[in-house]
Amino acid sequence: AWAESLDDYTRSSVMDSLAEGWAAKDPKGAAKASEKLLEYDFGDEFVMNVAGQWASSNPTEAAAWASTITHNDARSVAHLEIGTEWAMDDPAKAIDWINSLSKDEDKLYASLGVALGWSEHDPGAALGWAVNSVKTPETRQRIIEDVMLDWSSTDPTAAAEWLNAQPKGPQNDEVLGTFSSAIIDVDPESAVTWASTISDEGKRNENLNTLLEEWVAMDGNAARKWVAGSKLSDELKKKFGPQN
Repeated sequence: AWAESLDDYTRSSVMDSLAEGWAAKDPKGAAKASEKLLEYDFGDEFVMNVAGQWASSNPTEAAAWASTITHNDARSVAHLEIGTEWAMDDPAKAIDWINSLSKDEDKLYASLGVALGWSEHDPGAALGWAVNSVKTPETRQRIIEDVMLDWSSTDPTAAAEWLNAQPKGPQNDEVLGTFSSAIIDVDPESAVTWASTISDEGKRNENLNTLLEEWVAMDGNAARKWVAGSKLSDELKKKFGPQN
């Protein structure tokens, strides 16, 4: 009631804190209250905070509640947040939960959340799970992109060591292709270098052509100069190197 008298920005902050505090004391009551708040801009955030707080103490109950949410966006953020919190503590049980879900949309957001939470303490294991066990290509690629981008920015050495240690083959090629495409805008040299290690020749050339086209479009002079001094094939050098 007090929050109703506040300006929109302040009220949004207050409701975030209210959701966490309420859910810590009475998660079922906070969850019930969230149903009346979904019409507001802060409604999804309220649900997310309730889900996260509840999942930190009882993820099984939080997951059961999430399955009853009918509002699509709220349901998605709840599954995402529960997956994140659960995987921080027990990724194996979080994966069992994912496998029990029947709706593809629920599995998508739960999987993204589990990967995010798991990567907080073991990004290599999170990636290994995604590559070997996540069957939906779009979900798998989103996980690879999210985890590798975060890992390569926080601990690039460890991320590089993990990539280099993976056995050559289709699964690792997918990781390399997804990762290189994700970083072309921020680190084109690394993107092309990683893509050049893809084992499948056809996929490697396809990825390299796409990446080099993007790099030339962004910064033609720097791209062409780098290509000229690289170990790329003569065909790629002719196409993307200095043009006489």
